[in-house]
Amino acid sequence: MSQLDSTSSLDINHADQGLSLKKQVSHAMDYYFSYLEGEQPQGLYRLVIHQVESALLESVLSYVRGNQTKAAILLGMSRGTLVKKLNQHQIDISAIKHRTF
Repeated sequence: MSQLDSTSSLDINHADQGLSLKKQVSHAMDYYFSYLEGEQPQGLYRLVIHQVESALLESVLSYVRGNQTKAAILLGMSRGTLVKKLNQHQIDISAIKHRTF
């Protein structure tokens, strides 16, 4: 198993489209901007980070079948930090344990 650090190039490809994670986010932002109709969003950074972090936490927890220790290791954070983030995002771990990946 390879270790990823902050300097690693994370190039996760979507099976259907062959897009890197970075490109998928870029496409999602383009889509978002196309529906603003000239409005100027406020707090965009916080909005995007909150939604992406929430999706990341849920996906990782689903992958490890709700095991918080394994999720924390995969995410590169302490279990305490993971629990804090789960509370911030109001993520119900019991619902995630029963998902299939």
